[in-house]
Amino acid sequence: MIYSFGDIEVDTASVEVRKRGERVHVEPQVFDVLCYLIDHRQRMVTKIELFDQIWGGAFVGEAALTSRIKTLRQAVGDSGREQRVIRTVHGKGYQFVAEVDERPTTPRRSSDADGKDPASSTSVTSPTGTVTFMFTDIERSSLLWERHPEQMTVAVPRHDALLRQAIDEYRGVVFATGGDGLSAAFARVSDAADAARKIRAALDSEAWPEPISLEVRIGLHTGEAFEVDGDYLGTTVNRAARVMSIANGGQTLLSDVTAGVLNERGDLTDVGICRIDPAMPPMRLWQLGGPTFAPLLGSVAPAPPLMRTPLIGRDADLEGVIDVISRSRLTSITGPGGAGKTTLALATANAVLASFPAGVVFVELAAASDADSMRSAVAEAAGMRSAAEADPTALATHLARHAMLLVLDNCEHLLDECAEFVDLVLDTAPDARILTTTREQLGADGEVTFPLLSLGGYAADLFVARASAVVPHLKISVDDPRVAEICQRLDGLPLAIELAAGQLRHLGLDELLDHLDHGLDMSKHRRSRGGERHVSLDKTIAWSFDRLDDQSNDLILRLSVFPASFCLAGVHAVGSGDPASILGSISDLVAKSLVVRRVDTGRFQLLETIRAFAARRLENTGETDAVRERLRLHVVDRARSSSRCDRWFSGSNAASFRADLDNAGFAFDESIRTGRISDALEIVIDGSFLWRNAMNCSDGRRWIAELNAQRSSLNARDATWLAIMRIDLGQGTADHDAVSRAITAALATAHDADDDSALAIVLHFDAINRIVVDPIDAAARLGRVRDIAESTGERRLVDLTRAFAALATVAGGDHEAGTARAREAAGKVSGDGYEVFIANWVAWVAHLISGDVERLRFWTDRQREYLTRIGVGETWLTVHNMALSTAMEGGEVHERLYQARAQADREDLDSAADTVLALAVIARVDGRPRDAAHLLGSIAGQRLNNVAHYVLYRATFDALGSEITAKARDQLMQQGREHTVHDVLDAHGLPINA
Repeated sequence: MIYSFGDIEVDTASVEVRKRGERVHVEPQVFDVLCYLIDHRQRMVTKIELFDQIWGGAFVGEAALTSRIKTLRQAVGDSGREQRVIRTVHGKGYQFVAEVDERPTTPRRSSDADGKDPASSTSVTSPTGTVTFMFTDIERSSLLWERHPEQMTVAVPRHDALLRQAIDEYRGVVFATGGDGLSAAFARVSDAADAARKIRAALDSEAWPEPISLEVRIGLHTGEAFEVDGDYLGTTVNRAARVMSIANGGQTLLSDVTAGVLNERGDLTDVGICRIDPAMPPMRLWQLGGPTFAPLLGSVAPAPPLMRTPLIGRDADLEGVIDVISRSRLTSITGPGGAGKTTLALATANAVLASFPAGVVFVELAAASDADSMRSAVAEAAGMRSAAEADPTALATHLARHAMLLVLDNCEHLLDECAEFVDLVLDTAPDARILTTTREQLGADGEVTFPLLSLGGYAADLFVARASAVVPHLKISVDDPRVAEICQRLDGLPLAIELAAGQLRHLGLDELLDHLDHGLDMSKHRRSRGGERHVSLDKTIAWSFDRLDDQSNDLILRLSVFPASFCLAGVHAVGSGDPASILGSISDLVAKSLVVRRVDTGRFQLLETIRAFAARRLENTGETDAVRERLRLHVVDRARSSSRCDRWFSGSNAASFRADLDNAGFAFDESIRTGRISDALEIVIDGSFLWRNAMNCSDGRRWIAELNAQRSSLNARDATWLAIMRIDLGQGTADHDAVSRAITAALATAHDADDDSALAIVLHFDAINRIVVDPIDAAARLGRVRDIAESTGERRLVDLTRAFAALATVAGGDHEAGTARAREAAGKVSGDGYEVFIANWVAWVAHLISGDVERLRFWTDRQREYLTRIGVGETWLTVHNMALSTAMEGGEVHERLYQARAQADREDLDSAADTVLALAVIARVDGRPRDAAHLLGSIAGQRLNNVAHYVLYRATFDALGSEITAKARDQLMQQGREHTVHDVLDAHGLPINA
């Protein structure tokens, strides 16, 4: 349907608002509010009704609705004072009061590429009921039209013809067009997917008019929809449009619903859980064919791992746990080790994912050893990399802001710590939901336990399924009495059954039964009070261990010292014997399902029950301390294998360190415990790139604090490097006072450290700390640092100082020269070093300040490629920069800024002032200098997260003085100071915790 009032058109099919034919950007929730008010324009719509219709069950503050109404009025040319379109009924709600004309959207039938009359082609009836929708759009089409109108006049009709030809061929119906995209409906999922494949192939092979190339994003979603006069209505249509909107140009995305019913899945790639719209539940998305793209721009919600194998024999338990979760705030799945608690919790987490808008946080606590490491694991799983400080209230409060399910797996070794944390979360967040797995209940108030018992009659199904996976050609039936007897002997415990099934690689059923008779006597050593299943599992594991040769048995005992996953180099470090025999043993252990190898990372891990059993056996040999020391030395030796300066610069080293973080934490704690302070420092330096870039700062904060307590025992060189780590951490957490204090401490020892690299790094920090207040002095200091670096041959530090010197030039007001120097600096860097990150970043900032918007996308894309290549992934800063780049190109920016705020929130960074600064920059570039000045005033004196943002603030301030006079600017800024930062963000629809 198309609604018209004044010079505005609202097209529900293409989800567009147009003013005098030109598209007006509105965010999804704003569009939904507009349509609902128009549909019910005969009456006043209450605020409560709008909350229910737009946000469903999610809790939001009234400021969120107020900001959407304000944004909506701006989009349609209304205002809160005039209220010609939307009238406020104070204290109650809103009513749409403009006179509206409405007409159905004219369905556009596809014609072939030769321009035949649609009437001459075979008619396809618009599908009804369950429909698969396809939405398409040309990425950055507005920018292409602005810069290359002649080429676009040729390219877009050809694009339309190619799309229509494919849609026609696969029996689709084009029901709407909007902007430079089409909307089509298909009766069959396979037809929609095939049409998408053909469209992609046709577009990729087309020779577009130079210099343009059309990058088309496509989204598919399946569900119930209602067809009215050739148009479609319903949430399925809206979700299909949202799936398309977050795709990269050239990418085809399918919703989980669509992918789930597609038979041909060979070219599907799981791209993870995405929040396609703040008002909609998270959705798992899949890519159809194509190359690897950058991470999706949609805000990624925490999600549990996918189930690798079907849930067998636990359907009733799954329904039961889901029911308890719906009624209880704290649910604990209890049972003996190996009963399948984790598997059931994982299945539950995937099943209820759509019910939790902020996702499901699945926390593996097997590697946690105390309350601090438990909170670190929670923060890391939730994507809040810096939130696990010593203060548990901070983390609980952080979790309370999000409507998510928290799953704590393997709580039995931290019962008191988990109970205290759970109590705190439940007290802080009245609507929180927590699911735990534990051998014993936590004993927390309000806890409802769900005991997990034997698989019973379904145990045979599990045994047969696992046996068939191990020996595919084995003919075995669940009705075989030998299978029933084996399962009965093993008490129906899933882990014991899986281990026994693994032995069928070497034994027949009869032989397996015979070994069970002689090696696993279930009639003995049973514990009273429910402990017998634990004994049964230990005996099952013991039986598997006893079947290993001496080398493999020795290795698995040694592997128990790893607190979490480990790499092959770690296996060799703790193992005994020659490399070939160790490799053979680890292969044997993987084959016997005693060690798990993760295909995605190539890392190994012991199941917790097996690790605990192996640790007890290792303790009995008296070798535990010696093997733990070998693991500690492995971590330290790896750190010492390259210089401190190399590790300070290397991004790929940081990614490797991050993958091994649990083992690094073990080695750090052991080094501190045994007084090897220098070794502990080497480990911390390995993570410096992470601390500097706001990643895993909770670990860095604890480790650096422990080292700082020992600083009196350090020599000058080590004390200098510890101070550098403090600077890195302060930079990553935007604690500018801490940075200044650490620089002072570093300068006190650096000249006596006999380490030119350390001295140069300290002096470079001292210089960049002055860029905002005295850019000329900063540039001079950076020049002296560059001289030191050149004299020592440290090329990376030369490149780093060159990039920061360019920023100092920009900060001094010479934007043209600063931009040229930034380009020159970025052109000289390569590899995986920190200097590449800084050079790309400074070049982007310089081009933004100088107004050279055409190059912004180049620098953001280059930065994202660098972070992906080294294995670190995106930071909040890259997402933030991408939002500003998009705004400078005239694209949609609100959702991207929201994503940047969400990313910063997960890293426990306050990005509120930085976001308002971005809004001010956008307002000035859009020709709204008065709005820009007002926004700058609201953040005057507020903390920004990095030096470049202070430079950007000053440049924007200076530019406004020439655009609206300095006096007008200052007056407007004074008015802006009357509003808090969060009030401003609420008004712009960016209240991250609304």
